[in-house]
Amino acid sequence: MLSKKITLIAALLLFCSGAISCQSTKYYVLKINTPTPKPIGETLKVVTYNIANARGNTDDFFYQTTEEIIRYNLDWIVKGLRLQNPDVICLNEVDFNSIRTFNIDQAMYIAKALSYKYIIKETIFSIPSVLQMGNVVLSKYPMKVNFHRQFGYGFAGRMEHVFKSFVDFDVLLDNSGHKLNFVLTHLDAADDDRKRCDEISILRAYLEKKTQPFVFLGDMNSGPGEKCFDNLFKWGLIGSPEPLLPTYPSDTPKRSIDHILVSKGLGIKNYRAIAGIGASDHLPVAGDIILK
Repeated sequence: MLSKKITLIAALLLFCSGAISCQSTKYYVLKINTPTPKPIGETLKVVTYNIANARGNTDDFFYQTTEEIIRYNLDWIVKGLRLQNPDVICLNEVDFNSIRTFNIDQAMYIAKALSYKYIIKETIFSIPSVLQMGNVVLSKYPMKVNFHRQFGYGFAGRMEHVFKSFVDFDVLLDNSGHKLNFVLTHLDAADDDRKRCDEISILRAYLEKKTQPFVFLGDMNSGPGEKCFDNLFKWGLIGSPEPLLPTYPSDTPKRSIDHILVSKGLGIKNYRAIAGIGASDHLPVAGDIILK
């Protein structure tokens, strides 16, 4: 399965002018009527969710499905997120314009259905109408993109890491300049955790330079008890009070691989996995970030 995926990516890369040109991060403000969000109080409700391109509870990158099923799964995702009513939604594995998911811009589909006005689309691979995908942030509040990068160096390195990446952004909490910093990531899923350790080393070097509190979240394909992941806790990040919060696979969760972590200066409560959404092979994770 993995070799088949890598073969496809290698073929697609022949049409791409270089690994860097396949990556971009853009910020959108939708011209839609949205309710004025309530003033931010002591907490900010956050969800992180690998939606697996809305292809359902399967890890098959080439899963054969129909447009009707994709739209059904997207509506299922929307319904589940609406019930949580988060202030910020971070999504992994989102298709923007891919033939495998019938060229539906899933970021815009979900944002418009939920009336979220502010959107970040981090495109990690782009051949429009063939395969265009990446990570997404939806917010009730304005945002600002600070930085993004893919793991690995050069063409071969980025391909080895299957274009995994991270994006750094701020949520602007009010008109007085108060903001909360976020870093959304998606780490490698290979059984050999060497690549994940390399990715976390890059992230640590980046995060250690921060002087303000931040939220670090996403599909990390690892969890407590695994060497690379535990290095994050040794550094001082905190997350779920439970040793394990299984999120994968979504029907019978056994692995704790999706996380919301916070640095010193912040807290987190109401940390939970959201059951009952089978539109992906992952469950969403929600938590209230304690700001004060």
